[in-house]
Amino acid sequence: MSFFIDWLSLSPTFLFLSVLFISTFSYLSSPDASNSAKPKVTEAPPRYLAEFKVRALTRRRERKKIKPIPFMIVPDEIKIKILSHTSERGSIEALRALLRVSKRIRYMALQSCLPLLPIVLHSRRNIQSFYLFCLSNPELVRCVHHIWVQPPSQEDQFPACAIIKACTNLRTLACTASMLGAAVCSEGTLRHEHCRDFTLLESPEVDWESTLPKRVASAFFGSLTHLRVVGKAIPSTLQYREIIHLSCMCTLEEWEGEVGGEGKNRRPGQGRS
Repeated sequence: MSFFIDWLSLSPTFLFLSVLFISTFSYLSSPDASNSAKPKVTEAPPRYLAEFKVRALTRRRERKKIKPIPFMIVPDEIKIKILSHTSERGSIEALRALLRVSKRIRYMALQSCLPLLPIVLHSRRNIQSFYLFCLSNPELVRCVHHIWVQPPSQEDQFPACAIIKACTNLRTLACTASMLGAAVCSEGTLRHEHCRDFTLLESPEVDWESTLPKRVASAFFGSLTHLRVVGKAIPSTLQYREIIHLSCMCTLEEWEGEVGGEGKNRRPGQGRS
């Protein structure tokens, strides 16, 4: 009897929950409720959609009309300026990459960058390699403006002198006294008339200038503006009409032997200019 009374007291609650569950399930399962739960998407009118497509197509066509200028149709003067900028920035890796693009780009890169590159030849491999380059590219030899040549042995003197003879458009030259006499001053006329900066790498004899042809040597040294001598043997019999910088490098003993007591006030290894 008590169980029946308890069930009667709880039956209204179960009845209410049953009715609530059935009504909620019926509402969610109805097609109107499912449609109302989804957000409504407002479609654009056909006229605006067509105008948008036309504008997008026009922009794509305009972008296709703007094309980069092919490098090979640019005038040669502008090409050389662009390629020489690579060497001015000191990017050797970029220059090497240009040399591998094509034969035409390789030629133009060398033509524009060689005048700016200092070429240092101090080993047999370097001298032989550049000697072969001069033989196979005679039209590019005049683009070489700066050379520093110091052969490691007597056997390398011939290709080194041949390189200097071929590069007649030099602005800066550094070589030995024997190479100067064999490559620059050996002929009757001065061919290296544009050279303004010369460095004598060694001067074993004090009067080495007497072994040079006087007329050609006078013309060469007379056009120099910068002269550097590794040693104390500065040529004294030649005229320096355009010189603005003259320097030498010698030891303290050589300095004292040349100028007497004046060198005692100088530090060892200090040169004169």
